[in-house]
Amino acid sequence: MTAGRPVGALLSSRELARNAGFCRVEAGMPSGWRLPEGARRIAVGEFDKAGLPLSSHAVELRPGGGVLAQTVRVTAERDGRFALRVAARGLDARAVFRLELAVGDKVVGCTLCDAGRDWDRFRVEGHLGAGFAGDLTLSVVGPAPESDGNLLVTDVRLVEVFEAVEPFRIRFLTRGPFLLPSSRLRAFLVADYLDLVGWPVMVNRSGKVDLHVCQKVRPWGTWKRARLAGEAVVYDLDDNEALLSRRTALGIALFSRAVDGVCAGSDFLAGELDRYNDDVFVLENMVDVFDRDVVRGDRAFAGRLVWFGMPENEWMLDRVASGLEVTRITRGGDLEYDPKGIDRMLTDFDLALLPVEINEWTRAKNANRMVKCAGLGLPFLASDTEENRRAADLLGIGTACLVASERDWPARIAEIGAGYDEYRSMVMAARETAFDIYGKERIVADWVGWCRQAVARRRARRWFKSRKGADHADGN
Repeated sequence: MTAGRPVGALLSSRELARNAGFCRVEAGMPSGWRLPEGARRIAVGEFDKAGLPLSSHAVELRPGGGVLAQTVRVTAERDGRFALRVAARGLDARAVFRLELAVGDKVVGCTLCDAGRDWDRFRVEGHLGAGFAGDLTLSVVGPAPESDGNLLVTDVRLVEVFEAVEPFRIRFLTRGPFLLPSSRLRAFLVADYLDLVGWPVMVNRSGKVDLHVCQKVRPWGTWKRARLAGEAVVYDLDDNEALLSRRTALGIALFSRAVDGVCAGSDFLAGELDRYNDDVFVLENMVDVFDRDVVRGDRAFAGRLVWFGMPENEWMLDRVASGLEVTRITRGGDLEYDPKGIDRMLTDFDLALLPVEINEWTRAKNANRMVKCAGLGLPFLASDTEENRRAADLLGIGTACLVASERDWPARIAEIGAGYDEYRSMVMAARETAFDIYGKERIVADWVGWCRQAVARRRARRWFKSRKGADHADGN
């Protein structure tokens, strides 16, 4: 069983331009951007063709409408290799535009992009040499005057890319779409980040790869084809699904024994899966916050309580919050769950309640809802499970956020309300820690470091097998 962290080198810096800043508005325009005349900020409700959400707002550029630009001050990191990526589409027709990275008048990275009617992501790299520090300007040069339609641009992301490890090709096969939390956090968002830093990656598509990641699925056909091709396969599981039935438990055991490694969602589940495979890695869920600019404001406690989650888990709230007014964000709840809007919904409240019944199922669940609240700066109370306690210790909050008994919830809510300012300050202090520990940069780096070992072992076995076959053909 893989123990300890970190196991992998960081692939990039934190985002230097975060989610475009189009969500933040100053005097009616996105913060930090220089917009050409005639450009406007509009709401976006779609997802891109890969199933990933887009920022809640985009900027519309007209043909011949000039340049959308922002200058970012960067400090010296390691390699001076920067990657700029945007999501874009033509509004009425195809739109050709340019992405540029520049230092002063010197363009260090430029690519021509052809955006169709569907949202797609476009990327350019710029190389400035090790230790670069200074002002870097990122620009989206709008469609030429002769273009037929306007251009929509959002999700402008800039990172410094580190030469940590040689990229390898990865394919994710998921249990469900982006709306399914485990698929979102353990496949779609991992793949999106790897694409940002330049790795060849695909989700639920076919192609030649070095590693197949089976997220809560057990495709024996894929496993067989991968074995014949000398490709590695890992199995990812973040729920104790062996409890569902004997047949499911047997399927998990057989597939776990057959693959090159197993990812577990918690220490408890890793201990269960360790019986079937001697290479089990605890893949933490990354902070489930799409836009780091979204944070709860500095407001006093007004008793606004919130619960969010899957509707089948709502019964636990009824047991612990009887008589309390709690807004429920879920499918068919007081507010409908929306993956694009959930973060802003949550920051309107004062305290999130995260109760669970402690059993063999919930002991295997990770603390992703707690970590999400910390990432939003939203105070919370959670049941005292092993994983919640571990996360609370890592975040530096300790037992202050934990509730040991179902009957203690009303009293603990009143206690938080009475000392709200102090408790909120503690949660805000934990916010950066949450992104340090559970940010995608750290989570993916550790996971990639582990996967690299699985790929290397499979390649070595393939080489040994081919070498043995050659020796046999030679009569040795």
